Amino acid sequence: MKKSFLLLTVVGASAFTSARADVTWNHSGSVKVGNSPLVIFSLKNEWSGEKHRTLVAVDATRAMKTMAPSNTKPVRGEMQLIERLDDDHLILSSPQSKTYIDEPLRSLKGRLRLNFWEALGSNLSAENIPELTPVQRQRFGQEIRALWTPFTKNISRTYFRSIPERRVINGLSSRGYRYTSMFNASMDKKSPQWVRAAAEWWLADGLAGDEEVRTFTQSANQIKREGGGATASMWANEYSPILWEAAPVEAHQALASLIGESSSPNFGFQGTPVQFYLTVSPPPTAQMSLGGDIRVALELKNRSTESVSSTVFEAPQGAQRVEIEPFLGIARNFIKMGRGQLEKMMSK
Repeated sequence: MKKSFLLLTVVGASAFTSARADVTWNHSGSVKVGNSPLVIFSLKNEWSGEKHRTLVAVDATRAMKTMAPSNTKPVRGEMQLIERLDDDHLILSSPQSKTYIDEPLRSLKGRLRLNFWEALGSNLSAENIPELTPVQRQRFGQEIRALWTPFTKNISRTYFRSIPERRVINGLSSRGYRYTSMFNASMDKKSPQWVRAAAEWWLADGLAGDEEVRTFTQSANQIKREGGGATASMWANEYSPILWEAAPVEAHQALASLIGESSSPNFGFQGTPVQFYLTVSPPPTAQMSLGGDIRVALELKNRSTESVSSTVFEAPQGAQRVEIEPFLGIARNFIKMGRGQLEKMMSK
């Protein structure tokens, strides 16, 4: 009996361990003006437990030739970002520069939060900066929206809706959404000049590995929240969140389709992006000079739940590590110098 129970325990633990899936997404995309592709790029995301890597490769050769026809050199580049929550590493590297940054993830925001108040002779701290509650931000934003909506209804319009029909894209059952934003760039009421941005995106229904992506995203977001505000100013830190709360309801609905509601246990991830298209249509006069609409496309080429090698989450071999502390020290010295200069100005 004991042997049977032990066997069941081992088998159960093994099954639970094997249930966790590594996840890889490979996307390709382009930026076009009219029918001419100016920029081509690829985007690769890999997750394994508490590790994540994003690799971006960009080819802007055609864009450069458009701006400088005499240029014949290719314009290409790669950048990768690695987040390791388990051992607290943030790695940023580029093969072209043969250098990389490797810093503690949890303390990085606090180290980058320079206390510019010192330059003003203030004793305000850059630590433990007060924050508004989500309810307070929401109320502030709603008040701003209520104030400016009557003044902007004739120059700004937004629309959002779920596409009722589902599609099977590359073998994945997917649901779609559309968001449109219009802005009148003309001050002449009789001759409006509308700029139109229309986006459509499709997300795959639930797939193996989705929970791993969601869990990582929620953990990473928690670390960012615990790190506090980005600057030493409460006003600067709250400015963007309050303006976001003041944004049109349709914009909030569009974002919720991608990451969910903040009160939802699934907040942070709602499904693998299968397709994303954005078309920006300037007024006719601007289209003539540009050569047409601006179009951005991103498409999923493949998705895998095969094991990801642990080596992809390591710093690049043969590259030189760049320490950011000397640069932060220079910035702190500039702040102190600025305080001295201000004191001299005030004493004259």
